Amino acid sequence: MTGARATVVVVNYNGAHLLPPCLEGLRRQDLPAGTFETVVVDNASRDGSLELLARDFPEVRVIASPVNTGFAGGNNLALRTVCTPYAVLLNNDAVPEPDWLR
Repeated sequence: MTGARATVVVVNYNGAHLLPPCLEGLRRQDLPAGTFETVVVDNASRDGSLELLARDFPEVRVIASPVNTGFAGGNNLALRTVCTPYAVLLNNDAVPEPDWLR
C-alpha cells in the first residue's frame, strides 16, 4: 500500500466470531484513507475465518499460515512483510475506538 504510514497486524486462530468487531473498528478509524493497512495472519483456522475475510473484508491483506505458529509466530510472519514506518499489533478480540490509531 503506497503512502501508508502504519501496518496494523491482527493474528487470528479460529476467531471468525471475533474478527468482524475488530476489523469494523479499524474501518472506523478517524484517519484519512490510505494512512494505514491491515494485515490478518490466520494461523490455520478451521472455522471459516479465511472465507469471512475474503467475503466481508476484501481490503485486508491476509497471510494464511499452513500451521498454527501461535501469537508470537503469527506476528513475526506479518512483521517480516511490513514496509511501513510503523507496525502496530492488535489482538483479534480488541475493538479499537475511532481515535485509537491516531
